[in-house]
Amino acid sequence: MNYKHYILIIPEIRISLVTNMITLRNTKLVVTALLAFFLMSSVFIGTSWNSTNITNAQLYEGRHSLSSASSIIIDGTISTDEWSTAQHKVQWYMDADPENSDGYNYMYLDEDPYNLYIALDLCSDQTNDESGEWVGLWLNTNETSIYDFEFNPPIEWEAALDKGMESLLHDVENDKTIEFFTNSEIGADNVRPSEWIVVNGTIEGSQSEIFSDDEIYLNMTSEFNGTHHVYRLDLDIDFYDSFPIFEDMYVEQVQRVRFWYRSEHNISINEHFMSVSDNLGDLNPDINFTMGTGTSEVFNYVEIFRENFTSGSNLRFSMNGVNDLPFNTSFDFMQYDIYVNQTTSIGGSSLYPYTSISNYDIAWSYGPTENNASDHRSFEIKIPKSELEGYEMDTPLGIIVGGYGTLSSWPGTHNWVFANSKLTGIPEEDSSQYNNYTMPMKGWTPPSAPVLNAISPDPDPDGNVLVTWNDNAAVENWTVYRHSSEITELNLALATVIASGLTTDQYNDTGLSDGTYWYAVAATGPFGYSYLSSSLSVTVEFPATTPTTTTTPPPSPIDQQLILILGGAGAAILLVIVIIIARKR
Repeated sequence: MNYKHYILIIPEIRISLVTNMITLRNTKLVVTALLAFFLMSSVFIGTSWNSTNITNAQLYEGRHSLSSASSIIIDGTISTDEWSTAQHKVQWYMDADPENSDGYNYMYLDEDPYNLYIALDLCSDQTNDESGEWVGLWLNTNETSIYDFEFNPPIEWEAALDKGMESLLHDVENDKTIEFFTNSEIGADNVRPSEWIVVNGTIEGSQSEIFSDDEIYLNMTSEFNGTHHVYRLDLDIDFYDSFPIFEDMYVEQVQRVRFWYRSEHNISINEHFMSVSDNLGDLNPDINFTMGTGTSEVFNYVEIFRENFTSGSNLRFSMNGVNDLPFNTSFDFMQYDIYVNQTTSIGGSSLYPYTSISNYDIAWSYGPTENNASDHRSFEIKIPKSELEGYEMDTPLGIIVGGYGTLSSWPGTHNWVFANSKLTGIPEEDSSQYNNYTMPMKGWTPPSAPVLNAISPDPDPDGNVLVTWNDNAAVENWTVYRHSSEITELNLALATVIASGLTTDQYNDTGLSDGTYWYAVAATGPFGYSYLSSSLSVTVEFPATTPTTTTTPPPSPIDQQLILILGGAGAAILLVIVIIIARKR
């Protein structure tokens, strides 16, 4: 506000004579005279001003939060509120065992930009028993075409894992991913050696000579090494050659190797033993198994355990003969057996309980749902799309679900499966057995979160802050937030939306006062989901100003004359009044 002040100053007037007269006459007279004087010579101060109207910008404070990733809570309870808008609700009929109920069961499929959601409402499974229970699903994310004969190793399926084929198997009883291997050993197929490494001596014959006890021999003839006549025949077993599927996993589970042999010599010899060699050919001095030294046929075996293998992936047997005279050793039979931990058998037929999806959430419950008022088993599963390598392709999603509960989808078992047509076993190796569903977001890549550009200048001198960020063609619009502290998804509801629906990658925030302000931007994609940027701050500091001193100018000559005239007139009137009163007395 601007103020103008008018002040009337009355100069000092000497009236000692009048005062003395008043004092002599009457004290009341003095009071009356003084009052009259001050009334006549009073100065009225008038004030006038011009006011400027101040309009405060009313900031829109409506709260805007990021779109929810999903309303689905993975707690095993399939509620109408969570799944009523699912992309797919599929039913299939199950012929359950006598303890349960024949009827329809349901699968729900839903998604958001980040996750795939699957719910299984097993209305037929009406016995709450988790003993031995498991649940599994197999996915085909990019229409991979595979086929293998039933009960043979599904080599094509294994080769396509993490390239479109995915799998998840969960042990309900122990609440963990099903382990591929058990702690129980099983022998691999009997293997007849086909290649040998001759270190000393000479060999005659081939693999066919050691197939059976037929008196057709593989022969080793000794050589002189300078001190003795010796032979050495090595057999290198590469474990990778023994497994057609999941080779790395199987090789790590090899526990022992048993080597069978049937041999004899043309003469008795001094030494005949088996050892283990390293890959450079040096024998392990701690491994020395005695083999027959006479002319009679010996049939026996030796076992080498994992701690004595040549390496983690191979074992090199070494057969050695030593004698003072030349000799010949004949082999009528050779075979080795590899003992490996057995895989977990699921579904009565599948021996490959492989889980390619390592990161997932799963929960189950036992109770009623909207589909069936009786208590029954339900599952909810959430899988991050980052686990599904083929999900970025615009193709249908193929799925097979199955498990073990208290159902009998095929005779004599409690296993169940929902596939395209097959009623028994887990047909993961056959792409034609997957049920296919169109998912709206499949093949769509969510926009990346906005990246704020550095706010400049900082500090800001005028309260006008320009916030800018990177553009993204996949974004429909942006929302700008401001807050007194760093903005995260956790405190986003407390931040102020200062602009929304922006289609340009900048916003000018004006009219700010001194202080520190934090900004963040959320990008909204075509499906309505938002992605929050990181948060940046700027400090507003107005430059300090130097106070100005206002000096009252001296009265102009005209003002001084006016003051003298008014002051003199007042004194004259007072004198007249005093004289009149005195005469009347």
